[in-house]
Amino acid sequence: MTDVLFYHLERQSLEQALPILLDLSMQRNWRVVVQAGSP
Repeated sequence: MTDVLFYHLERQSLEQALPILLDLSMQRNWRVVVQAGSP
């Protein structure tokens, strides 16, 4: 079964958290989908 993980921003802005999360995901060879609404 595939794991699906979500990250809820509470303490950091998207601009702060996203690069860190993407880097960690790449180090673990995870597939990542980033979805965002219009500003």
